[in-house]
Amino acid sequence: MTLRLAVVLLLLFASCASGADQFVVREIRISGLRRTRAWVVERELQFAAGDSVTSADLSAARRRIQNLSLFSDVRLSGDSSGVISVDLSELWPIIPFLWMDFTEGQITDVLRHPDTFFDKVTLYAGALHLNIAGSGARIYALGQFGAADGFELGFRTRWLSARWPLSLLLEIENQRVSDRHSAILDSARSLRIARYEMDVATREGAPSRLGLLVKYQGVRQEKEWPAQGRHDVTAWFSPYVALDRRDLEWYPARGALVSARTDVVTGSTFFVRSSCDLRGYFPLREGARPPLLALRFAAATSSNATPSWAHYYHGFNSGLRGYSTARSESAGFQTGGAELRFPLTRETTYDLRWLGRYGRRLPWGVSGVLSVERGELLLDGRRLERLGFAAGLLLRFPYVEILEISAAADRHGNVEYLVNSGVHF
Repeated sequence: MTLRLAVVLLLLFASCASGADQFVVREIRISGLRRTRAWVVERELQFAAGDSVTSADLSAARRRIQNLSLFSDVRLSGDSSGVISVDLSELWPIIPFLWMDFTEGQITDVLRHPDTFFDKVTLYAGALHLNIAGSGARIYALGQFGAADGFELGFRTRWLSARWPLSLLLEIENQRVSDRHSAILDSARSLRIARYEMDVATREGAPSRLGLLVKYQGVRQEKEWPAQGRHDVTAWFSPYVALDRRDLEWYPARGALVSARTDVVTGSTFFVRSSCDLRGYFPLREGARPPLLALRFAAATSSNATPSWAHYYHGFNSGLRGYSTARSESAGFQTGGAELRFPLTRETTYDLRWLGRYGRRLPWGVSGVLSVERGELLLDGRRLERLGFAAGLLLRFPYVEILEISAAADRHGNVEYLVNSGVHF
């Protein structure tokens, strides 16, 4: 089953679309920019005056600009004289951030036992600037409280400058979290994690890209069974490659993604991990927002020396649908999933006049989603099979882009309710 799914996704790269209505670009007019520099938009067009383009090229350029998440609305059109018009509505660049995440369990568990709120829930508070100096670079500061406490600071670009087509990510994290491996062994233990990370790639979000993640990670465990105060100091070297043919990163309607990564980790312990991710998106009719079938296959493995804190975890706020309360980990896994996504309303825009130019043409739309996901988790020669189902709503908002509200069930009929930002894949 998983092999057939992987083959289907790889075959997507053999297909391409072309338009017959070709014309020559005479002039490009960009309006609506107050903070963002023109080169940030121009690089997404991937054509200039004198080039021949089609309506498909214009549609692809519009969605590349949408991918930046700097604009609430993007309107791009061309006329018979060869004039390309790009009309943009910028978002307010500073976003206060307040979020709640269930690290363990779900909302019904907290309602039954309110005294366990801070054992199961992590609160996030901070701020994000999504357009530093008009370059599209982001800087953020985030505090965590509750089930996990600590802080995270980060800076990232999609492209360093008009002259330097490289992306850069810098992150610092220091936090205390519960050790899920000890929870699986029915023991309570916490980890103190310090992480310093730098990621350089040919460009974040580019159709084809190479990258290298270099990371220092220190993990200090409490002096309790089964770790007995173990302290690991590690350096990670993680090259990766991605072939991205999706039309939109945060809500793709067509195309495919193939990515692979290897982690070579050295220091007080040495181990190697590898993973791959294949995704394909099949529109069921033509149009900008068609119903679609989304497919995914993902797999990973790790060497025998991999410590428990570096295993792959499943459930909680990440993992298979229907199993967020399940405590499990794996040294390797295979998962396959399918989602049917379909619009329930027209995607439209509205104005908030009291926000001025930052409240123009804010997006809104509702879609439905039905999904099924199957996984095989491997640990110490044991195989654990899982099968989950979900149904829910996908809400389009500015800044968040997509908010998912869904109900999920495991193979035994146990139901849980989930709220996540972004699509599952």
